[in-house]
Parts: sequence; C-alpha cells; structure tokens
Amino acid sequence: NLRSTLRRRRKKRLLRKRRRAAGAIIIGLTNTSELAMWWESHNPVYGYTCNPYDLRCIVGGSSGGEAAAVSSACSPMGIGSDIGGSIRMPAFFNGVFGHKPSPLLVSNKGQFPGDTGMEDMYLGLGPICRYAADLEPMLQAMAFKDGPVDFSTPFNVDISKVRYISVEDDGWSQFDGWSVFTSPVDRELKLAQRRVVNFLESSCGATVE
Repeated sequence: NLRSTLRRRRKKRLLRKRRRAAGAIIIGLTNTSELAMWWESHNPVYGYTCNPYDLRCIVGGSSGGEAAAVSSACSPMGIGSDIGGSIRMPAFFNGVFGHKPSPLLVSNKGQFPGDTGMEDMYLGLGPICRYAADLEPMLQAMAFKDGPVDFSTPFNVDISKVRYISVEDDGWSQFDGWSVFTSPVDRELKLAQRRVVNFLESSCGATVE
C-alpha cells in the first residue's frame, strides 16, 4: 500500500545518504531477475542482461546487472543483495569480486525482498567490486549497526578451525552430478575447487568435509 511504499522509500533515502557521505556517486539502477528469485538476470520489462565476456552467456542473478556493470568497467564498484547467492554467483559469473556480509552488519531497511523475521538474518546487502582490495573500504562505507562499524582492529581468525564443506556436484544424481534438471559441472571447475581444498588442507591445516 501507499503507506508502506513511502516508508520503504524513506529508509532507502537514509542508505543513499550514507553512501553519498562516503563520497559515492550513484549512477543508477541495474537489471535483476524477476522478483529477485532466479539465477540469471532477466525480466519482462528490460529483458536479458548479457555477460560482458560473452554475449551468449548469462550474468547470474539476482544481482547480475550490477556485476555485469562492474565487470564491463561501467562502474568500479556496486551494491548487490544476497539471500541465496545473489551477490556471490554474479561475481563469479562475471569475473569480479563480491562479498555477502555477516547478518545485520549492513542494514536491510528498505530492501526487497523483505527485511523482517528470519529473512533479515539471511538477506545481506554487500559490495561488488572490480578489484578485491576495494571490498573492505566499500563494506566499511556501507556497514552501520547502531552507529558506524569500526574496522580499524582486525579480527584474528584461525582458519584451520573454520568449518569447510566442499560440494562438487548438485546431489541430484549418483552419476557424477548429472540429472535431467541440471547441467553437469565442468571438469575445469571441479579441478579448481579441488586445488582450493588441497591448499586448505596442506597449507592451512584445515579439515574439509
């Protein structure tokens, strides 16, 4: 209704104000999947967003338009939302860097889909950047939890004690991940994933499940 729409717009103005205070120049909105629910960025209004590296390929979703804009040098950095991979997958598809912050580190106020109940714990607004070095300052400009978040003191994390889970296939089938519902995972991607697993186990002392 009109009241909730106006309230959502007021909340979004607060987020834009914080970004501008950090020196951001807001260029515009980018394409997304319908209802922010799909693994590609297509909708009946604006159509498909094509991958800058190969126009025959998709850009991921739902923040695929943002990742494509950053990847094609339209913008050095952008902002996406992620509840089930909507920052991480477009970043991977377009060869850029994305980060989904810890819950509630960045306010979800005014965000769609909703920002109430359990959705608020899973949904996260985060940066998409052309260079990995820009993720931290971008996140610092976005983070606000009852006041600005102090990033000056680094956290010491023993990565050997972090829980890692490696899943190579989709789990639909016993035949190397193949099923009528999905495409098989490329061999090159599996090999890259195994190299990460080997590095964590051999160089970091971690255990990968």
